[in-house]
Amino acid sequence: MRRILSPFYRIFLSSISFLDDPAGGGSGAPAGEKSFSQADVDRIVSERVARATQPFSGIDPKEFARLKDEEQARQQKEAEKKGEYEKIIAQQKTDSDKEIGSLKAQLAAERIDGALVREAAAQSAISPAQVKELLKSHVRTTEAGGIEVLDAEGKPAFREGKPVTVADLVAGFLKENTHFVSANPPGGGADGDKGGKSAPARKIGELDMSKPEDRKYYEEHYRGQERKK
Repeated sequence: MRRILSPFYRIFLSSISFLDDPAGGGSGAPAGEKSFSQADVDRIVSERVARATQPFSGIDPKEFARLKDEEQARQQKEAEKKGEYEKIIAQQKTDSDKEIGSLKAQLAAERIDGALVREAAAQSAISPAQVKELLKSHVRTTEAGGIEVLDAEGKPAFREGKPVTVADLVAGFLKENTHFVSANPPGGGADGDKGGKSAPARKIGELDMSKPEDRKYYEEHYRGQERKK
């Protein structure tokens, strides 16, 4: 005895176009209203499910899950490697910036020291190195590579609308501290050849104290005269 189908199954059967199935004769139009048993419905559903899942036949769900987990782990590892690489690059940049900053500071200090020593020597200071130590906190280098004198507030110093130079700074210091000025400049008076030695061939004002060879020349030819005084 056939079971009368519920309205739900009738709607389902109409949606799957049973007449398109080869068993329906391929007429494309119903010959009359048909009733279907539960077995007919189950068969139709099974056929449709089989067709829908056919592309995934032969795939092991557990194997698929394992491969998916492995791929996720690989992607996570790659992300971690990339993060570590970026950290290393960032650290290298930080170290490089520090080294460059240190070299710039060292070069700036040498330029300032050399400029002060040369100017102090040119203006007959007894100890250019001591004058340099006393004045270098009032001088700094600029981004353009120049040297500027600072006022008491640490700002660029001006005099009569013009920047104060290193020569101006040294001259002002020696004017206020005359005990730093030599009465007889090296090589310029009777004491120039004391001890049987002739005056140095190079004037002290010509020396570049940022250069090792000039500092050595200064030590050999002028430091002894400063100590005698």
